[in-house]
Amino acid sequence: MALAIKAKKSEAERVKRRLCKLGALSSEHRILVYGEWVYFPISKKVDGFEIEDIDMRERENLWIPPIVKIREALAGKIPEPLIALLPDKWESVGDVLILKLPERLKPYEKTIAQAYSKILEMRSVLNDYGGISGEFREPKFDWIYGDKNTETTHLENGIRYTLDPAKV
Repeated sequence: MALAIKAKKSEAERVKRRLCKLGALSSEHRILVYGEWVYFPISKKVDGFEIEDIDMRERENLWIPPIVKIREALAGKIPEPLIALLPDKWESVGDVLILKLPERLKPYEKTIAQAYSKILEMRSVLNDYGGISGEFREPKFDWIYGDKNTETTHLENGIRYTLDPAKV
């Protein structure tokens, strides 16, 4: 059950704009249409509208950012204050993931890498501890999780590259 504002179809667009402006339109449920009525799911009560408590289907296939899924998967597995330190950006080369993990996450790197690997569907996970440097621009990566053979095929602009990101 969810709270919803009931509006006539002829008024639906105006009602929707007002709810959006007030920040009251809920994204957790779909807008439903029954006959001449439109039901807008709301996240908070709004004065001046007819509000009903109705059975609304949760949004199907709602896209959730991967970092949100990763944080949820790691909740309870690593200390809560460290969840905020999880990298929200990463590089992927083929099916190899490259993370820059802060030093404070080092004791939990295998658990973290496993979560990233599963959610992002990667075969191997590397930790970038020093970037790419030196005369020959060599990467400073450590293997953390998955297949130790980090050679992969990367597709970019229709061209397939086979390489090992831990070496190139």
